[in-house]
Amino acid sequence: MEDNALPVLAYAGPDAEVLFLQTLLEQADIDCSVDMPIPGTRSLARREARLFVAQADVDAAAPIIADFRQNGVKSSF
Repeated sequence: MEDNALPVLAYAGPDAEVLFLQTLLEQADIDCSVDMPIPGTRSLARREARLFVAQADVDAAAPIIADFRQNGVKSSF
């Protein structure tokens, strides 16, 4: 596997935010993958969903993720 294909953690957060960000990245032709927490585990601290992009796509994904962090997250509905 080439180093540029290795996944890099790009964002971690609530499930809905990660899935929405995945949609934004895929619309920009940036391949990404999501690692969702497994519901029903007995862990006291539920981890957040995680979104990964290939090392080669980090620079292309960075402005989209930064814009999402600044404008896309709603504190209440």
